[in-house]
Amino acid sequence: MKLLKSIAALAFMSFTCIVQQVYALDDPSFSLNANNSQKGTLTMNELFIGGVKSHKNVKVEFDFNNSTFIILQATPADNSIPAQAVETQEAGGLSVGLRGCVSLDRSVTCHLLLTSNEFDRRINFCGRGADGCGVSTAFDELGNQYSPIKVSLANTEDGRELDKQLIADVTIEATIVFDNLSTLANEFSLLDLGIHDGANAHRVKFRDVAF
Repeated sequence: MKLLKSIAALAFMSFTCIVQQVYALDDPSFSLNANNSQKGTLTMNELFIGGVKSHKNVKVEFDFNNSTFIILQATPADNSIPAQAVETQEAGGLSVGLRGCVSLDRSVTCHLLLTSNEFDRRINFCGRGADGCGVSTAFDELGNQYSPIKVSLANTEDGRELDKQLIADVTIEATIVFDNLSTLANEFSLLDLGIHDGANAHRVKFRDVAF
């Protein structure tokens, strides 16, 4: 059974790898056809092509007699980021909204919306940290910790931290990027963002963030 599963997986991967890297983060399952031992079905919860989640609920049937396979089922994955925040936290007069996170080649980009409520404010969005800024960090569901490689606010970006003037009640887009994630990770159990307003340091935390 293990040998057949390996053969089926390798056949499918070798065919699709002609164009791009293909892998499944979960443990695929393989079962032989009850009525024909020369046929079997490979099942994957999520399929990644070129580092991007391509499909979910994938089933591929293999025919070992003629070395062919057919795709029985494959639902396109939704990798779109919503325009509006799915969750918002308040910190020191700031509204920090999380739109979502998306993975690409073991790199995850989280998309945010920042609004300074009522007053103009100058803030530091902390990445890996700088003098007086602190750090942002993320933990996956396996307990692995990651430091960001880049942060952005509107049309500016930096590898450590960003200083930006926010205009009252004007929402701007922001991102934070983490790389070298475990191939087994599917979510951030904790996304911990550091923001400094010149007088106080604030922690903004989002939990169970899928990517």
